[in-house]
Amino acid sequence: MGGKPVTMEGTASPASATLASPRRFRIRNPWIIVALSSAAFFMSYFGRMMWSVFDVYASSLQPTLFEDSFVFSLFFVGYVIVQVPAGLVSDRIRPNLVTGVALLAVALTLLLGGTAQTMGTEYASSLLMGLAAGWIYPSTVRALTALFPGRDRRAIAIGYYSLAWPLSVFLLGIVLPFTAIAVGWRGGYEVMALVSGALGITYLFTDVEAFRPQRASLSFLVNRNSLLIGLGGFAFFLPYWAVTLFAFDYFITIGMAAYAAGLAVAFLALAGIPSTLLSGFVVNRVGLRRSAVLSLLLYGVAFLLLAAFQDLYVILGVALAMGFFRFLVTPINAAIVSVVGEDRAGHVTGFANLFWQLSGVVAPVLAAFLIDGFGYAVNWCLMAAIVFVAAAFYARIGIPGRPSAAAGSVTPP
Repeated sequence: MGGKPVTMEGTASPASATLASPRRFRIRNPWIIVALSSAAFFMSYFGRMMWSVFDVYASSLQPTLFEDSFVFSLFFVGYVIVQVPAGLVSDRIRPNLVTGVALLAVALTLLLGGTAQTMGTEYASSLLMGLAAGWIYPSTVRALTALFPGRDRRAIAIGYYSLAWPLSVFLLGIVLPFTAIAVGWRGGYEVMALVSGALGITYLFTDVEAFRPQRASLSFLVNRNSLLIGLGGFAFFLPYWAVTLFAFDYFITIGMAAYAAGLAVAFLALAGIPSTLLSGFVVNRVGLRRSAVLSLLLYGVAFLLLAAFQDLYVILGVALAMGFFRFLVTPINAAIVSVVGEDRAGHVTGFANLFWQLSGVVAPVLAAFLIDGFGYAVNWCLMAAIVFVAAAFYARIGIPGRPSAAAGSVTPP
């Protein structure tokens, strides 16, 4: 299937041939692994957001706005708890094992969510899903770093990998309302559990041959760059989660029909599909830091526009712009941690993602408080201000130079 073929020398004994034969079934083609890694992260991302649509249809549980926010927050509590361990383990243990087992665990938590008879069980499902899904992002980013040692090709690969972000939001608005109507919200969880389980089994058979285990080192995490990446990402992702988790409810609140609201949610990601694919080319052309700062500034402006207008066609245009810029930032984030971390990209990813996903604990509760007390317009304006703070953090990140042909020298990024 591509990559380095497995061969057996003519002098090999039958016993050694038997031992070698299972390696024939390993998936080594780097672009297939990129696709599987993207699908793996899609599952961890899509699973956490399913409740934002299914809660509307879960009439038997009758969740309140604040109960919904706790479901979202508990996922991120679990997700945050495992980030530093996941980062350390991802540099030590091969990606196929870490990601494959995590996907199987996500499948079990999806089944639990679909069988919930009380909100307490839904809370438990969300917490456990976070504990399981939190291993996927550090491990898959580490896999891509090992697969593509050259920064230019890696930036392109990360762009393809990052399609998981916009596609999950796009399908959230397009697929889940119809799924809930067709097979019920519980059936939707069951279908996604089967997909996650099948993907987990497939990922177990991948083989990143260039992966080299690295010794864990907590001291590697505590430096200026890692803190700036973590804090900047926290300020980026907090508004990101606020709009992702509450956009559907907002669009319903301002008078949209359910189908139109789902379409608007999908538009929040639609333009993110081409921007994600273009991200690697943008980074190679403009540079990591400049790309991040410019995208964040324009993303913040989109929040202000979302607060100012309620006309359907204007909102669809704003949603397209918002999706384009926020999904340009997400692969740039992955590219930054891979460049800053290199062989210890798992370390940096886990540490940074600790801050990034901590925003998911804060965002649902903060947004629910602002929406309930002051309305959606105030919420969106505050989120815009937080995005501008994120741009200030990203502007101060130091990007290491590229190694040059001369030993020990570097070229500017």
